[in-house]
Amino acid sequence: MTNLTPGATFAGHQIVRLLGSGTFGHVYEARRVPVGRRVALKVLHSHMAAHPEALARFQREGEIVARLEHPHVVSVMDVGVFEGQPYIVMPLLEGETLAERIARTGAIPPHEALDLLLPVLSAVDMIHTHHVVHRDLKPENIFLDRAMAGQVVPRVLDFGIAKLEEANVALTQTSAMMGSPFYMPPEQVQGALHTDARSDIWSLGVVLFEMLTGQRPFTGATTAEVFIAIGHGATPSIRVWSPTASPGLDVAIAGALQKDPSRRWQSARDFAMALLPEASASTRGYWESAFRAPLDHTMMDGARRAHPSGCRRR
Repeated sequence: MTNLTPGATFAGHQIVRLLGSGTFGHVYEARRVPVGRRVALKVLHSHMAAHPEALARFQREGEIVARLEHPHVVSVMDVGVFEGQPYIVMPLLEGETLAERIARTGAIPPHEALDLLLPVLSAVDMIHTHHVVHRDLKPENIFLDRAMAGQVVPRVLDFGIAKLEEANVALTQTSAMMGSPFYMPPEQVQGALHTDARSDIWSLGVVLFEMLTGQRPFTGATTAEVFIAIGHGATPSIRVWSPTASPGLDVAIAGALQKDPSRRWQSARDFAMALLPEASASTRGYWESAFRAPLDHTMMDGARRAHPSGCRRR
């Protein structure tokens, strides 16, 4: 099947327009027939539907997200197969991705950045308790949904390469290298067959670095150069680009970007707790009850050792 055109009907939905395309499928704005509710309809690429692994991944995305109920994870309304084409139906969100926001405005002020990231950390903490590792957290997969009264609600998207930690659902060795190069942790770059929640912590550390500076911490002219920087390059301080950023933010990000997973923040909750002191009073008050677990001071000490210069600068 080629791209669906406006006016076409698919699985009880009338296509309005193409919203975008990803690794596994097209996403359309559509209306449910006959009620007319606007939805996002994700349909697996026709050339990939014949590949068992791609098909399994796509169907698993729907199954994973359908069981994850959290206000900051996009929900799934329906999963099915129509005329041989698997599809997922989700609410139609209004707004922009975090990537679009950064491209539009550049670096985001620290308090606003934390207002956006702490809900994401809450969502990621929840998915980890369900033994799901996202493995492709990046600004493109964080949607800033415009809710009523202009409120912005961050939501985690796209579980197409998410991994359940149980071994019986592993989908080949090649899955270890799937994801977006700039946001991959060293263990994923090295092709490790086992990645866990700490891989997502690294990715969110990169995301926060980019939010605060408008720059990615590890770059290169080629994918190979990016991978070398991730594996062997020094982790830069956010204060290089943002001299007024607090030392505490530098320490928290350094704890997320430890190359050795055992020295990294061990959970999204740990990372969030390290960030809370840097948040605005209203944000801190709201999220403290959600992240009550005590700080892992061993990790904080390790982060300080990794970034001593960032801790001393004033």
